[in-house]
Amino acid sequence: MSFNKIIANNTHEVKICGMNQQLLNKTRNIIALVKNNQLSPDDAHTRYNQIFTARINNPSISLDIIVGTVGGDIIPPRSSDFATVDLISVLLLDPLDIDSKQMTFVNKRLDYQFRANLWDALYRFDGGDL
Repeated sequence: MSFNKIIANNTHEVKICGMNQQLLNKTRNIIALVKNNQLSPDDAHTRYNQIFTARINNPSISLDIIVGTVGGDIIPPRSSDFATVDLISVLLLDPLDIDSKQMTFVNKRLDYQFRANLWDALYRFDGGDL
Protein backbone atom coordinates (compact mmCIF):
# COMPACT_ATOMS: atom_id res chain seq x y z
CA MET A 1 0.00 0.00 0.00
CA SER A 2 1.36 3.42 -0.89
CA PHE A 3 1.40 6.46 1.35
CA ASN A 4 -1.12 8.10 -0.94
CA LYS A 5 -3.54 5.25 -0.26
CA ILE A 6 -3.02 5.60 3.49
CA ILE A 7 -3.85 9.27 3.27
CA ALA A 8 -6.78 8.66 0.90
CA ASN A 9 -8.16 5.83 3.07
CA ASN A 10 -7.93 8.10 6.09
CA THR A 11 -6.54 5.27 8.28
CA HIS A 12 -3.65 7.30 9.72
CA GLU A 13 -3.01 10.78 10.98
CA VAL A 14 0.11 12.26 9.38
CA LYS A 15 2.49 15.00 10.40
CA ILE A 16 5.52 16.24 8.53
CA CYS A 17 8.28 18.25 10.11
CA GLY A 18 11.87 19.15 9.46
CA MET A 19 14.11 16.40 10.76
CA ASN A 20 15.86 17.16 14.05
CA GLN A 21 19.57 17.76 13.40
CA GLN A 22 20.68 15.02 15.82
CA LEU A 23 18.39 12.43 14.21
CA LEU A 24 19.57 13.58 10.80
CA ASN A 25 23.24 13.16 11.73
CA LYS A 26 22.59 9.72 13.24
CA THR A 27 20.60 8.67 10.18
CA ARG A 28 23.36 9.81 7.82
CA ASN A 29 25.83 7.71 9.87
CA ILE A 30 23.57 4.65 9.66
CA ILE A 31 23.13 5.12 5.92
CA ALA A 32 26.91 5.27 5.49
CA LEU A 33 27.22 1.97 7.37
CA VAL A 34 24.52 0.37 5.19
CA LYS A 35 26.08 1.67 1.97
CA ASN A 36 29.51 0.36 3.05
CA ASN A 37 28.01 -3.05 3.93
CA GLN A 38 28.96 -2.63 7.58
CA LEU A 39 25.30 -2.79 8.63
CA SER A 40 22.50 -4.62 6.87
CA PRO A 41 19.21 -2.82 6.18
CA ASP A 42 17.55 -5.38 8.49
CA ASP A 43 19.98 -4.54 11.32
CA ALA A 44 19.35 -0.85 10.69
CA HIS A 45 15.59 -1.52 11.00
CA THR A 46 16.19 -3.32 14.28
CA ARG A 47 18.23 -0.39 15.59
CA TYR A 48 15.59 2.18 14.61
CA ASN A 49 12.77 0.04 16.01
CA GLN A 50 14.54 -0.34 19.37
CA ILE A 51 15.12 3.39 19.68
CA PHE A 52 11.64 4.44 18.57
CA THR A 53 10.00 1.79 20.76
CA ALA A 54 12.00 2.96 23.77
CA ARG A 55 11.02 6.56 23.03
CA ILE A 56 7.31 5.81 22.91
CA ASN A 57 7.60 3.42 25.86
CA ASN A 58 5.28 0.79 24.40
CA PRO A 59 6.88 -2.40 23.06
CA SER A 60 3.54 -3.76 21.78
CA ILE A 61 3.03 -1.09 19.12
CA SER A 62 3.65 -2.16 15.52
CA LEU A 63 6.22 0.06 13.90
CA ASP A 64 7.86 0.47 10.52
CA ILE A 65 10.73 2.78 9.64
CA ILE A 66 11.64 3.80 6.12
CA VAL A 67 14.74 5.80 5.28
CA GLY A 68 14.96 7.27 1.84
CA THR A 69 16.63 9.85 -0.32
CA VAL A 70 15.74 11.54 -3.56
CA GLY A 71 17.22 8.47 -5.29
CA GLY A 72 15.00 5.93 -3.50
CA ASP A 73 14.74 3.86 -0.33
CA ILE A 74 17.98 3.05 1.43
CA ILE A 75 16.26 1.22 4.24
CA PRO A 76 13.03 -0.13 2.74
CA PRO A 77 9.88 -0.84 4.73
CA ARG A 78 9.41 -4.23 6.36
CA SER A 79 5.64 -4.17 6.00
CA SER A 80 3.81 -4.68 2.74
CA ASP A 81 0.48 -3.52 4.17
CA PHE A 82 0.87 -0.19 5.95
CA ALA A 83 -2.82 -0.08 6.88
CA THR A 84 -2.13 -2.65 9.61
CA VAL A 85 0.87 -0.80 11.09
CA ASP A 86 0.32 1.43 14.14
CA LEU A 87 3.22 3.80 13.56
CA ILE A 88 5.19 4.51 10.39
CA SER A 89 8.12 6.88 10.43
CA VAL A 90 9.60 7.97 7.12
CA LEU A 91 12.93 9.75 7.25
CA LEU A 92 13.54 11.59 3.98
CA LEU A 93 17.10 12.79 3.52
CA ASP A 94 18.08 15.61 1.23
CA PRO A 95 21.62 16.71 0.41
CA LEU A 96 20.74 19.94 2.23
CA ASP A 97 20.08 19.30 5.92
CA ILE A 98 17.40 21.99 6.04
CA ASP A 99 15.31 20.12 3.45
CA SER A 100 15.37 16.73 5.22
CA LYS A 101 11.98 15.71 6.58
CA GLN A 102 10.42 13.33 9.08
CA MET A 103 6.95 12.07 8.11
CA THR A 104 5.06 10.26 10.84
CA PHE A 105 1.88 8.25 10.30
CA VAL A 106 -0.13 7.15 13.36
CA ASN A 107 -3.01 4.72 12.93
CA LYS A 108 -6.36 6.23 13.92
CA ARG A 109 -7.52 2.93 15.44
CA LEU A 110 -5.26 3.70 18.42
CA ASP A 111 -6.75 5.43 21.44
CA TYR A 112 -6.86 9.22 21.04
CA GLN A 113 -4.79 9.92 24.17
CA PHE A 114 -2.20 7.36 23.15
CA ARG A 115 -1.95 9.00 19.70
CA ALA A 116 -1.48 12.37 21.38
CA ASN A 117 1.33 10.91 23.50
CA LEU A 118 2.97 9.50 20.36
CA TRP A 119 2.96 12.93 18.73
CA ASP A 120 4.48 14.47 21.85
CA ALA A 121 7.19 11.81 21.93
CA LEU A 122 8.10 11.78 18.25
CA TYR A 123 7.61 15.28 16.87
CA ARG A 124 11.10 16.55 16.08
CA PHE A 125 12.53 13.42 17.78
CA ASP A 126 16.32 13.65 18.21
CA GLY A 127 17.04 9.95 17.68
CA GLY A 128 17.85 9.10 21.29
CA ASP A 129 20.64 6.52 21.51
CA LEU A 130 20.50 5.62 17.82
